[in-house]
Amino acid sequence: MAFRESRLREIGLLSYHKERKTFTVRAVMTDNAVPSNCTLEDVVTFQPRTHVVLKDGAFPAFKYYSNGKAVLFDLVCGPDNTLTHIQTYVSAKLPELALGYARAAINQFIDTFGLYTRHPLSIQRLELMSLEDDGVLAFQITVPSRFTTHVDKFHSFRAGGPFLNTEAIYRQAITNPSPYYRLLLAFRGFEGVQQTRTVLRRLATDLNVSEKMPKVVRLDALQLARLQFPPEVSALKDMDALFVYYRGLRDAAAHFLLDRKKTATGSLQFSSTHEYNYAAVGALLLEYLRGELIRLRDYYENFLSKKLHDRYPLWNSDDRGRYHLVICPDEEDSAPADEFN
Repeated sequence: MAFRESRLREIGLLSYHKERKTFTVRAVMTDNAVPSNCTLEDVVTFQPRTHVVLKDGAFPAFKYYSNGKAVLFDLVCGPDNTLTHIQTYVSAKLPELALGYARAAINQFIDTFGLYTRHPLSIQRLELMSLEDDGVLAFQITVPSRFTTHVDKFHSFRAGGPFLNTEAIYRQAITNPSPYYRLLLAFRGFEGVQQTRTVLRRLATDLNVSEKMPKVVRLDALQLARLQFPPEVSALKDMDALFVYYRGLRDAAAHFLLDRKKTATGSLQFSSTHEYNYAAVGALLLEYLRGELIRLRDYYENFLSKKLHDRYPLWNSDDRGRYHLVICPDEEDSAPADEFN
């Protein structure tokens, strides 16, 4: 949850008094790619853009639940009748709970809406409306990356070897907008790291390399406590233990059916308040996975790669398409397997 400094008093009073109130929460809708590396200001000022046209203008609609309960939603459009927001009404004691449960409800509404329209709608951000002046009291957002990377000139990358798959998995994970699939990909990357360690250990033995393999990345207990992870997580020793601890989250997201007698949570309903837990845990797992990959890659580069490959010549980069090309096979079906096939 993010809010402007001018809203601190109102947010503070609501959180302090904890009186049940009816909040209006609106979801800013989009069917365009959401920026993933930008400032917070870019996220909260992103203009709604969809290709859903409400032919008769804005209208209210209900979603019924199996217990006979119904929740009201307003489909809001702009001057050209394209859908911009979906809003609902939430009874809650705390602003953050109003946002959390509103997201789950709106997600469930557009789950069904998207089934019939085939439209790739998603929530760009949530806005909690003020009870005092109808302005935006607070936003709920996926915190974007805020990196500026300064790249020094370099000549080349060495052959990827045992890292081809894991590097690809890591990049897919950090560019994926879904917290559930980021976590699933983090676990796939973890499995890849275990295999990579086995390959490197075997190579070191075969090449008579005496340098010891790097140990598994240790966890930073202070960082985990600062990020408000529970004490039992802060007490874990290394990355391997962290992935073992959160395997239940992976199983719940990966399988449609789970035996509730054998698991604590059972299968996961994606459009639920679990989204926040998956976002936090997935980000943590990917950060430690990156650290592990860098350490293993450095070991490979420093002690193994030079013995596996002849010295790489310093090719002239002015070649520009004469010699150093990606070569397509004449017939792809019969081509030998390589890094592209």
